[in-house]
Amino acid sequence: ELAPDRWDGYEYFPYGGDALWAWAMLPFHGDAPLAAASVLIWLAALASAYAIARELGASTRSAAIGALALVLNPASASFLASGYVENTSLFLFLAGSLFVMRILKGTALHAEPALAAGAFSLGAGVKTSGLPLLALSLGVLAATLILMKRHRPKVPALALAALAVLVGFPPYVRALADRGSPLYPQALRFAGRTLHPGHPMTDQVHTGALGPSMGVFDAKAFVGDLLVREPGRDFLNPGWGGVALAALGAVGLVALVRRGSPGIAAFLAAEAALTLALLFSPDALALRTGWASLIGRFMLPALGVCAVTAAATNHAAVRAGLGLAALLG
Repeated sequence: ELAPDRWDGYEYFPYGGDALWAWAMLPFHGDAPLAAASVLIWLAALASAYAIARELGASTRSAAIGALALVLNPASASFLASGYVENTSLFLFLAGSLFVMRILKGTALHAEPALAAGAFSLGAGVKTSGLPLLALSLGVLAATLILMKRHRPKVPALALAALAVLVGFPPYVRALADRGSPLYPQALRFAGRTLHPGHPMTDQVHTGALGPSMGVFDAKAFVGDLLVREPGRDFLNPGWGGVALAALGAVGLVALVRRGSPGIAAFLAAEAALTLALLFSPDALALRTGWASLIGRFMLPALGVCAVTAAATNHAAVRAGLGLAALLG
């Protein structure tokens, strides 16, 4: 009788992304505008990637190619006109990262700490995977604002950022009030201890406990799912274009450090590493087994970091590699 998508658990997943689609459907009382709204979000992600690359010093040409290499990757482009929230998460992640980078550079305007906090909080309101990225960004924001020698009044900036954090939290407050855990239906664990079991079937699905095929990780099959397109089957993963982005992104991060921006490079590298670490946690086993064919959508923040840092090198060979990655997408 218990099903993985049982409503008493499913209704408590964050609804921030779905709220956008609900607003889009209101004028015509149907889903006709949904594809157009999804395309607008995809374009917003494209513009945000371009803006970050430009902020990092990329030329207009390099920034455009890097942004296209990101959003044309199947992990993003496959959801271009769908009702999925992957590109919404990507857009909010990129927007928040842009504001944090400007704060790290000391070029931010008064409102940008709040904009950064708000963007990452909204991202957490779309997916629970946004919570660790929110925590990382808030730590960086607080440390930067406190340690900055030349800055506008710090208390107002921190207070506004603290208020902005609240915008993405209504789903978690509701889950806490109704079910006793902000992460319900997912289990709440800390330091190896289960503080709240969450919805039993949701936990079993995520940890791969429902069946032998879900509970055993096959590295060879996993890599094949990430890279190989099968005839007659939709391909939703990074593919070889993603491999190219990863390699070029590593070059870009090294170049950032050499150009005297180690703080920004460390922040971007931490975002990418945290994104991937979440996917290889025990609670995400089912994503690496039963749903490995579409795990690429959860890698989008890491791919975004790679695309924008690579673009910022302004090197002709790297730019050509980004063009190839876009074509492979």
